[in-house]
Amino acid sequence: MASGLTLIMGVARILNIAHGEFYLLGAYAFVFLYGFFHLNWILALIGSALTVAIIGTICHWLIFRHLLGNFFATMCASIGLLMLLNQSVVVVFGERDYFVMPIFRGILNIGGLTLPYDKVVVLGVSLFVMLGLYRFLNTKVGKAMTATSMDSEAAVLLGISPTIIFITAIAVASALAGIAGGMMAPIMGANRHLSGIILLAILIVLVAGHGSMKGAVIIGLLVGLVESFGYQFLGTWYLLALFILLGIIIYFRPEGLFGEAPPEV
Repeated sequence: MASGLTLIMGVARILNIAHGEFYLLGAYAFVFLYGFFHLNWILALIGSALTVAIIGTICHWLIFRHLLGNFFATMCASIGLLMLLNQSVVVVFGERDYFVMPIFRGILNIGGLTLPYDKVVVLGVSLFVMLGLYRFLNTKVGKAMTATSMDSEAAVLLGISPTIIFITAIAVASALAGIAGGMMAPIMGANRHLSGIILLAILIVLVAGHGSMKGAVIIGLLVGLVESFGYQFLGTWYLLALFILLGIIIYFRPEGLFGEAPPEV
């Protein structure tokens, strides 16, 4: 999810506060495709990604493309989109939680470390998706995205269409959020409060550095490990400790751990 948010910020210069709602919609899509229509979990995950990618592309076409170049306006528009999508979820699905049966049951014991199979699968799928994203960014389209994020005017002179690149970036980023929500649905269920993860995703992007996909993956993985093991040692205090740690890093490295410092004037 943090990688998708980084992709949008790096290419289209949009801080999409509603990205958490795309994660939420991915969870709902998976619940219905897997739990109600009984699709294979892989097909349900692909369906979640496609559903959210389509929604994200429509939102970009209706809203964001008219505001490109104005960072503050796009951020405000994304806040409005957040409220619209969240209330739409309440109207359609209500306040109740939706759950599906776990895809994989059982516990994996490795050297005294206990890991539920479903979380091992989440880790495996995440690594597979990140590898696929890395390969995609090295394709012709991915390199065009990189060029556009570095200098959009120069990219236009090279024959690259910013409109197509922005739409592609939004679709891919939305699909990543849909996959993330779909993977977590069997573990956490689907409810309107899942979108609160956007705050943590924004922090991960800030700590990683603007536009750093590698940083988003590494910091996201570290945050996940801290969340998993921190609860064992600190209980509910682990979240406060995590935010303090991220805050300290941002204070000493405003450009992020993997970002570049702004040039001196």
